[in-house]
Amino acid sequence: MNHDSRQEILAQLRELADGYYVKEFGNGKTVSWRGTMCFIAGVTPIIDTHWSVNQTLGERFIQARPQAPDPLMVAERSMLNVGREEEMRGELRAAVSGFLSNLDYPPIAQIVLSQGMRSRLASLATFACRARSAVIRNGYGGEISYIPVPEGPGRLAKQLNTLARGLAIIKGERRLSDATFDEVLSIGMDCIPPPRRQVLEALINAAGELTTTEVTDKTGYPVNSARRILEELMAIGLVDRKLNRNTYWWNLSKEATRWHTSILQ
Repeated sequence: MNHDSRQEILAQLRELADGYYVKEFGNGKTVSWRGTMCFIAGVTPIIDTHWSVNQTLGERFIQARPQAPDPLMVAERSMLNVGREEEMRGELRAAVSGFLSNLDYPPIAQIVLSQGMRSRLASLATFACRARSAVIRNGYGGEISYIPVPEGPGRLAKQLNTLARGLAIIKGERRLSDATFDEVLSIGMDCIPPPRRQVLEALINAAGELTTTEVTDKTGYPVNSARRILEELMAIGLVDRKLNRNTYWWNLSKEATRWHTSILQ
């Protein structure tokens, strides 16, 4: 879609996510809506090329990135399923309907999160929000021209908290377990754009400093691309850089290290 049409729809989705929407028409008619909704979309990874648009204007979505199964198995199963599509859809509908109809729904506020779990979720939301915060580059030399105020963690913390409690209900837990938290941790990290996440994980796993070339070797990104990602992470305060013998060395910042350590405790 062209830029203006796309931005109009994104703005509408943000208002719906916040619980209230008003649309005024040229004939003087006004339509308003207030409520709560959950919008689930399945998309291809190409959405990652548009993440900066959502970040600059206010992110409302969380993302889950399922691990791809073995491609040979997928190819074989797809051939076996030919002609069974309608039957399979019916089986899926029946399974989901049966599961939901037999699920015990306690009030979500009754699911207990210990102080330690709340602290871990807060650190996860803060780390993920900072890591996905936008950095604006100009359209000529690609230099960083503007560093917006980083996204605050409040909205994502609430989303992850609700998700954690919902998963606990599905599993029949009344207190959030470590295993359920690990699932929420995976989704929280999935909210970070993949290139940034790969670079951050390379620095985390190194537990020390890496040169730009070493980051390139560990992530597979070309040197110039790795440098751009590292510069953006430095701009939003997650990475530090120092020059030693004409070589840049990169490491996780103290603040990022503190947040990540808290997540794992």
